[in-house]
Amino acid sequence: MSEKGLEKPRLHKELLEAGDLKKIMNQEEYISNVSFEGDFIETAEVDRIHFDSCYFHNVIFSECHFPHIDMLDCVFDHCDFSNIDCSEGSIHRCQFEQCRMTGSDFSDCVIHNTSFIKNIGKYINFSFSKFKQVMMLDDDFNSGGFNGCEFKKTAFENCNLNKCEFINAALSGVNWMTCTIEEIMITIDNVKGLTVSSDQAVDIARLFGLTIK
Repeated sequence: MSEKGLEKPRLHKELLEAGDLKKIMNQEEYISNVSFEGDFIETAEVDRIHFDSCYFHNVIFSECHFPHIDMLDCVFDHCDFSNIDCSEGSIHRCQFEQCRMTGSDFSDCVIHNTSFIKNIGKYINFSFSKFKQVMMLDDDFNSGGFNGCEFKKTAFENCNLNKCEFINAALSGVNWMTCTIEEIMITIDNVKGLTVSSDQAVDIARLFGLTIK
């Protein structure tokens, strides 16, 4: 799958430039057709916040908790999601590009038609999320968690997946040939249909105790 196969975020042609995102979130549960630039939000806690057709540039979300977040047609450019909690959220037709996502929690999410491009997300947690029509391109997700994930039409290209955990993840149809997967953790019952290079296959075989000569 390529980026051409994804539905792009449908941003409104004229977005309202707004400030003080934290104040807006405290007043509104549904935020749409707005752009945010350079905001800093710290320790905010909002359940079921909804963003529709919003553009975020250089926005820092520090230690924020947004469980059950709903993101539709949003673009996040050079934002900081470090240690954010977006668990059990819905992410549809969104783009995350050159963001910091270290330690962020996107577990138990439904993620459709979304691209992750050139993000740094060591220890990111996607466990038990369901991916469909998703592109991960040039991302550094070293030591990330993908346990129990479901992947449909999901592409990993040139990603750092070293030390990632894919325990009990459904890997049929996934291709890791262009990725680095050193010290990756997977379960043998879930490798059927996974595409890897010959060198990667040797490394994976060794994980399961096979001796390669």
